[in-house]
Formats: sequence, C-alpha cells, structure tokens
Amino acid sequence: MSDLMQIPDGDYGLVRLFAIEAEDADDWDTARLSAEMQADLLPLGVEIIGLRDLSGLGLATYLVDGQGVDEATLDEDRRVLDALVGHVAILRSTAFGGQAQELTIAPPLRWIGSWPEVIEPVRFDPLPDTGVRGTLEHAGPTAPAPSTMRLLWLVLITLGVVIVVVLVMALGGK
Repeated sequence: MSDLMQIPDGDYGLVRLFAIEAEDADDWDTARLSAEMQADLLPLGVEIIGLRDLSGLGLATYLVDGQGVDEATLDEDRRVLDALVGHVAILRSTAFGGQAQELTIAPPLRWIGSWPEVIEPVRFDPLPDTGVRGTLEHAGPTAPAPSTMRLLWLVLITLGVVIVVVLVMALGGK
C-alpha cells in the first residue's frame, strides 16, 4: 500500500524524514529515491545517511545541528528518532526546486515526520571598526597610466634603429 504526500508550490523551510527499509540502502542515491517516490528531486536538498554514521550524536541532534530543525519541535519525537536504525533520507524543501510535487510513499520507504527549519532573520550589524567609517572625497582626475603598448612600440623602434646603424657600419658605411 502506498500513501501520497503533496508538496505545495514554493514549499519552504521544512525538513522531511523517511526511513529506508531496504537491504541495499547503502547504494541509494537521489536518483533511486526519486524513482521510488515517483518525484523529481534535486540532489542539493537530499541527504541519505546510514544512522551508524551518527553514533554518539543521535539523529535528533543531527537534525537540529546539521539540518537546522527547530529543537523545540523535536521534543516529542526525540526518543523515536534516536531509536531508528538503518538508513534515512532527509529531504529539505530545496529538494523540490520550488515546484509542486506528489510523492509516493511506499515500502521500502516510510515517512517518519516533518519539522520546520529555524530561519533566522537577516541582521545588518554596524561594522566593528570605526576606521572604516567616513566618506570618500573626490581627489580630482588622475593622470592615466602609461600605455604598455606605447612603451612596447618605443622599444621596438629603438631596437630597429640600432640594428640599422649596426648593419650600415658593418657593411662598410663610414
């Protein structure tokens, strides 16, 4: 039996977690996950991990520290998350490229949960050093730098004159 999960157009700020209950889960990649879900997933927003790689850290802590999930929203699910074994697929909203999609969730995939990311507002703090403050004053026009091509031509003409003088002297012109 399969379930359908609707991803709305412009989906933003959610992390979705799926258990991969397959013997070949080590070999899964974004293409395989896309095929299983009958969706068009972008690798940028997909992470497939073996939970043994998180030993000592725990999945809940990884979702908070590594994926930016709001810790308060995980409190009820922490025990379940840290008890999972095997492999999981983490899908951030960026996996859908802003496009509405319908995911097919069927074995060997099992949806575990979805949580919001912590999205900090952008802050524009003043620069720390007062030495970078002030205004730029217009110093007036500056003289253009000598052209490299002009210098090259001058060297070539001088070299040509020297060669002509040497040849004239060598061929007997006094």
